[in-house]
Amino acid sequence: MRFLNGMSVLVGLTLVTGCQSKDAADPTKAGSAPAARSTKGGGLANLNPPPPAPTNSPAGIPVVLPTSGRIHSVNTGLRFAVIDYTLGGMPDIGALLYVYRNNEKVGQIRLSGPEPRNGFITGDVVEGFIQIDDEVRIH
Repeated sequence: MRFLNGMSVLVGLTLVTGCQSKDAADPTKAGSAPAARSTKGGGLANLNPPPPAPTNSPAGIPVVLPTSGRIHSVNTGLRFAVIDYTLGGMPDIGALLYVYRNNEKVGQIRLSGPEPRNGFITGDVVEGFIQIDDEVRIH
């Protein structure tokens, strides 16, 4: 009985130490590489991610959005309009903007407060007849 107990301990130690290799990847050894992961069993690790997509603008040059908006609503009695700049590129408050319809200038708006909210800002109608969906530009 003692022999069987001693034998089972010996077999157990052999199995445990036999699973380890002397050539296992050691980060301190030169030329050793980490083992690749298996993708079986739901492993979703991507060891070689694709390179970033190339851009058309050189590095270090900021992207400037066009400062063009659309008339969202108009109050003709109080002579102000709400301008939609949800695509970005909103000019500063106090800027004088030109309003175009079918690429023809139809009026001017000066941006006023309150502060822009969710891409919308109000402007006072300086001149012209402004309609919903007219385009607002700096020049």
